[in-house]
Amino acid sequence: MRVLAVVPARGGSKGIPNKNILPIGGRPLLGRTIKAVRSCCLISDVLVTTDDNIIADLARQFGAEVVERPQVLAEDYVTSEAVLLHACESWEQRTGLYYDLLLLPQNTSPFHDAADMERIICKIASGPFNSCITVVPTSRYFWSTEEDGTAAMVHQKRAPRQQRSPLYE
Repeated sequence: MRVLAVVPARGGSKGIPNKNILPIGGRPLLGRTIKAVRSCCLISDVLVTTDDNIIADLARQFGAEVVERPQVLAEDYVTSEAVLLHACESWEQRTGLYYDLLLLPQNTSPFHDAADMERIICKIASGPFNSCITVVPTSRYFWSTEEDGTAAMVHQKRAPRQQRSPLYE
């Protein structure tokens, strides 16, 4: 089975500028992701899709291939699916390679590891599933604002953490 990992890493982050190249534990965020993906023996190729030359150079330093993302796919409103489709189509046109499974590791989840990825790949390959997401439980309260500016709790009653069902993010 051929597995392609596509790591999205745009240069124009507004929330944390340059987040993909900033160090976490002494290694750039992008480098952590590429290292984890390359450690998974079930992944055939690692591809970074980016609009940024510095990110592209860093991706290559960590052993990933790069697809240049057009600016229209590097805007805040663009979905991961659109970015994934562009990267896969561009890579397939360039190399002629096709894959049985795609993995979309996110730099903003920097603590994934090879074992997690292997479990995901095996779960999809062996069962009736055609996709999988990873989540973490949270017991945080979520709030939204009403039209009049007041706050409203989302989804759950206000209760001690131990009495609430977990939510997942």
